[in-house]
Amino acid sequence: MVNVFAPVDKIHQSLHAFHVVADERGDIVPSVHYCACNLTGDHFQCLIYDSDRADAKLIGVEYMISESKFLALPEDEKKYWHSHVHEVMNGTLALIGLRAGVVAESAAAAVKTAEDAVKAVAGDGATGGAVPDAAELAVLAKVKKLYGKAIHTWHPPTSDVPLGPPRLMMPIDPKYDGVPSKQIEARDKLYGVNTELKRKQRQEKLTESYVPNDAADQYLRTGKVLQFTAEERPVRPA
Repeated sequence: MVNVFAPVDKIHQSLHAFHVVADERGDIVPSVHYCACNLTGDHFQCLIYDSDRADAKLIGVEYMISESKFLALPEDEKKYWHSHVHEVMNGTLALIGLRAGVVAESAAAAVKTAEDAVKAVAGDGATGGAVPDAAELAVLAKVKKLYGKAIHTWHPPTSDVPLGPPRLMMPIDPKYDGVPSKQIEARDKLYGVNTELKRKQRQEKLTESYVPNDAADQYLRTGKVLQFTAEERPVRPA
């Protein structure tokens, strides 16, 4: 039988992050990403759900690309994109799932195989969760340098059905208020992780300096951001 699920079968890792509506910094959405990436780990495609439950709502998508691909984009397009340095280094972006396989093995280059990573027993100082620190650090060392375009099509996730136009989303950042402690505590309890330990570990381990290109995260410098709006237009004939 032909495998018609090939694109979905490539999904091999799950990330938990907190997305913020681009023009409403107080509107923070816990977002579970199910991602597939290419063999070099510099191009991600992620389905975003409101949880990891079987009945979770599919609330959006995120694309992550390398800096070279980002710089090749038209200037107006770059305004939609954000960097990942801050949410990686402050511990709020967490790898919560990793599937064994060839692509996952490439992404988790710090361990012998992805299966070994899942089975490994973390030592003292581990930051918790189902994915050992070495595997998480290997993945996030790459994510740290990628640029993302995140769009939520179901907002707010509490509604029964998707409502209105899609929302452009952004990550948390040092300029505006971060994630409320209650949301961090709820995530840490749910996945058995320690965000503060992750932050400290990444400051010690992910020491390679990286400054995102100024063309991304433009809202940090201008205080303005793009957002999708609905516009009524006449129907054009074929």
